[in-house]
Amino acid sequence: MIFYLKKNIQHLIEIVFLCFVVSFVASCTQKQKQLPCPEVSILSEGSSRTIFFDGNGKDITDIKYESAIERAIRTCTYKNSTVTVNTMIKIATAKGPRAKDKSFGIAFFVAVVDKQGNVVGRKSFKSVLNFDKIKKRTYLVENIELFIPIRSGHRGLDYKVIVGFELTESELFYNREQRKVGNITILL
Repeated sequence: MIFYLKKNIQHLIEIVFLCFVVSFVASCTQKQKQLPCPEVSILSEGSSRTIFFDGNGKDITDIKYESAIERAIRTCTYKNSTVTVNTMIKIATAKGPRAKDKSFGIAFFVAVVDKQGNVVGRKSFKSVLNFDKIKKRTYLVENIELFIPIRSGHRGLDYKVIVGFELTESELFYNREQRKVGNITILL
């Protein structure tokens, strides 16, 4: 009887040990906890772009194109000391009442800043938006993949991705003036 009890205890210990090993291996192969992604934001002053016909007029009838970055979202993955950030940018563009072109080129940028606000990377992109014969509005979705090397003593969360339009000085001035009086881009 004692022999039988010892065998059962030994068998029970083996089962407990086996369960421990299986649970340990399973926990090692489970998906790692997702680290937080760098924040992505749309630069306020660069979130819209209004192109006017040549001349001094600045009312709605003088607008050739009006564009706005409607959304910028991201996902990310970490590998070693690099975070890969996939950023989806949605741009809407509307033609003004007198615009006749079937396509419109738009330039935007994606920048990465560290927690002190220093630009650690910046790239410009150009895309073409096409209009059909009837619609006066079109959308473009760009997917941008960024590789951000994480410096020693930093985390992925210490970086920020900023998206905006490439603007001329007069376009930037126009955006600032519109914001002062409370106007925002409404896409005609």
